[in-house]
Amino acid sequence: MADVRRRLPAATVLLQLDEPSLPSALAGRIATDSGLYTYRSIESSTASSLLRTVVEAAGVPVVLHCCAPDVPLDVVRASGAAAVALDLSLLKQLDPLGEAIDAGLGLFAGSGQTTSTAVADQVRGVWRQLGFPDQRLPDQVVVTPACGLAGSSPADARRVLTAIREASQRLQEV
Repeated sequence: MADVRRRLPAATVLLQLDEPSLPSALAGRIATDSGLYTYRSIESSTASSLLRTVVEAAGVPVVLHCCAPDVPLDVVRASGAAAVALDLSLLKQLDPLGEAIDAGLGLFAGSGQTTSTAVADQVRGVWRQLGFPDQRLPDQVVVTPACGLAGSSPADARRVLTAIREASQRLQEV
């Protein structure tokens, strides 16, 4: 990270922890190698404590990414993460997200839309449903792809990143 900081002194270095199975681990839905059984569930307090250990050791702000539909926002908040990254289309309940944002948690809002207008409309729509003023959005929200681009072709990845960048610019114009 020292190399990045030296080369880009104005940049903020973040660490993203990818935890797509966190809800399954908490619910005891992780299958054993044989597939015949599942591991016992992990207590929320244990998960928060273990994640907090990583967050505190990181030395940089941590974003916890979870592309599951039931992101345990209470665990994310208790871990000390600076932000949560999630797929907006998978949100089932807005109240826990609103509470987390109101408590200061940043949001990396993942959108699967493919045009800048659709991305901006999706992000702004969720933000307004949460009841927050538009002026606050640029301070607490970073627009991202829904769940990474690893399986995308270079052309598709460029298209998505262009839509995300342009949507972010639209959302700055409050």
